[in-house]
Amino acid sequence: MKTMKNYAVLVLVSFIFCNFTHRVSAQEGGLYQSSMEKALTKLDEVKNIADLMDCRNLFERIAQKFGDKWQPVYYTAYCDIQMVYYDKASEHNSVRLSNAQKELEKLDCISDADKSEVSTLWGYYYNAQIMLNPGNAQTIFGQVIGAYERALGINPENPRAVILRTFFNQFLPPMVKLKIDASVEVEKAKTLFAKQEKGIDKPYWGESFVNYIKIEN
Repeated sequence: MKTMKNYAVLVLVSFIFCNFTHRVSAQEGGLYQSSMEKALTKLDEVKNIADLMDCRNLFERIAQKFGDKWQPVYYTAYCDIQMVYYDKASEHNSVRLSNAQKELEKLDCISDADKSEVSTLWGYYYNAQIMLNPGNAQTIFGQVIGAYERALGINPENPRAVILRTFFNQFLPPMVKLKIDASVEVEKAKTLFAKQEKGIDKPYWGESFVNYIKIEN
């Protein structure tokens, strides 16, 4: 009889624990969702470096709280890189790119991160390096193209990889330029961007680059 009572108590405790764990998990999931939505809304409304820094710090805090999520790490790196493009003459750009590299290396170690998106962001990072130090273009351009090619190898319908590869390719000398049709790639990117939905699970930036491609007649 005592054994049956102990068993009943154990079952009850297990039930209470499982129910509590489920509720905590649901609450944390809701908190993550709302935190990311708030951060992405702020990112969509960025107007200057200060705004970008605020977003960067917000994503970093989310990443620290939810260590199993790749998206806030991704956006922390993205903000670091984007600040370099926003303020090309800043004395802080070397540190920003160093910080971005650390976040990108973290992403490489997160097994469920979207590898196509991560590889695309690596390309964007290497492109920023060339922008800061054009003299390094000969040694780095292959890493830019290689990152975008890997991204497209994983997911040929990644609009960021499509348009950023096309954007970068137009500045390459003829001897190393990829044999791609810019007009076709731009139309493909437009179609892919039109299909994507804004949300916390996948990046959705980059559509503005379709306006920066020079189409030769």
